Amino acid sequence: MRVLTATGCRYALQAGRLAVYWGAVPRKIEAFEPKSVGHSLILPLGTFLRWSLPSDFTRQLIRGHVFMEPDENQ
Repeated sequence: MRVLTATGCRYALQAGRLAVYWGAVPRKIEAFEPKSVGHSLILPLGTFLRWSLPSDFTRQLIRGHVFMEPDENQ
């Protein structure tokens, strides 16, 4: 597990679950388990916007909300 701080909130990022957040919002990893591995996918803004995702999701993401997969089996 990793603990991420962003926009004044703390998020527990658990192993095996997808987390999506906006890279332009300042954040930091406060704690993590030894030997943990994290993967990142960085998308250009134009690519992300061309996906035409729901506007509410896009708006919240750009404002700093962190979305996490609720079910580790997904």
